[in-house]
Amino acid sequence: MKKYPLLIEPTISSSVWGGDGLNEYYNHTGRASEAYVLSTLKDKPSTVINGSLVGKNLSTIFEDYPYWVKDNEPKEFPIIIKLANTADFPSVQVHPSDIYAKSHMHSLGKVEAWYIVDAKEGAGVYVGFNKDTTKEEVLERINNGTLLEIMNFQSVKKGDIVEIDTGNLHTMTGGIKLVAIQENCDITYRMYDFGRNDSSRPLNIEEGLAVTNFNKSEHFILKLPILLENNNVIHKKDFAPYFKLSDISTEGMALYNEDSLTWLMTLDGDLAIEYVRMGKLQTQIVPEMYSVILPRDFRCKIKNRARIIKVEF
Repeated sequence: MKKYPLLIEPTISSSVWGGDGLNEYYNHTGRASEAYVLSTLKDKPSTVINGSLVGKNLSTIFEDYPYWVKDNEPKEFPIIIKLANTADFPSVQVHPSDIYAKSHMHSLGKVEAWYIVDAKEGAGVYVGFNKDTTKEEVLERINNGTLLEIMNFQSVKKGDIVEIDTGNLHTMTGGIKLVAIQENCDITYRMYDFGRNDSSRPLNIEEGLAVTNFNKSEHFILKLPILLENNNVIHKKDFAPYFKLSDISTEGMALYNEDSLTWLMTLDGDLAIEYVRMGKLQTQIVPEMYSVILPRDFRCKIKNRARIIKVEF
């Protein structure tokens, strides 16, 4: 199979905290909380909607063509990328570390980063504690509804990047649209759900307390260095050893991902990607807020002016 850019149709999930901010992009109705724009999860797959592999999900493609990802050995895909939209507070959650998850659930843990696509005035994120605390105090505040009072709050704006370390409780207000990049793990411990009584959203307080970092945490809004390359403005951060995240404003640029595949999403209009396949020059148009996957060892050019998010691993 000759390599080409894979245009992705996500699985959309609905939740009580979701809004309608994703519906205009993905022809969805109702509350759309998350769009799985890069996922090999069996119940939330991403599907290819262009070219020879149209209709196939990414899990099948990467099993059939493992050299498109990193090497020729089929392995568990390392990351998941979601586009989330909040109309209300999601639950307060916490994720386990790799060490804890491997020893208790035979799974990866969940390091996570949020790229803020858009945010209403006053909207923000809660990450970790604003003081040293204890398991007993956290449990008491969960029970009396005051947990947010001891969590760090920071308002956010378009282009901000938020780092979510394992063990740090986190949530956000309504009015935020973001891209969440995480390890390929669906383990989430829901610690507090703002009084919602929904049997489909059970709390996992005991499990969550076992992995919580009770120390004061800081510096979760990241300030990335600016790199200038020709007409490209690049903000880049390595979330080692998991993935690299870049925010790129470009007038057009060449791309070559020698070591592993690359994921792109366009934020401000359609993206035109030019490449050669079977000796012919081809152009793939990627609509705004859609994503495209470039297989490993693939050369192409972005032909137009664009603001994109790029993830490599």
